[in-house]
Amino acid sequence: MGFIEEIRLSLETNGSGVGSATSNTLQNVAIKAVSVVYDSAPGGCSLAVTKTSPSETPITISGNTDAVYYTQATAVDNTGSALAGTGTDYVIANGAITVTATTGGASKTHIIKVYVERLN
Repeated sequence: MGFIEEIRLSLETNGSGVGSATSNTLQNVAIKAVSVVYDSAPGGCSLAVTKTSPSETPITISGNTDAVYYTQATAVDNTGSALAGTGTDYVIANGAITVTATTGGASKTHIIKVYVERLN
């Protein structure tokens, strides 16, 4: 088992409430949780946390409440089909993690903390 590391991203949105922030390239990590601290209530903000290699959106956050959100991945079989009633509490990532604000109103700065576990 590895140790939990915090990756801090400052996401700045433009006047239309759109913006994104990307981490450095990561290798052999499991995304465990995402913490969001909003710059005042940004009227209906929606965030998507995506990763590369393989490309996936392990968490989508709607609302404007400061909180910690946990990832949940659906387990799949060898053909990529979802297995009913199964899942994992982490998502493996090799590459960059990007947080994108798709709505939210005016120019704001939000602090996004992505918690990852280094895998050996």
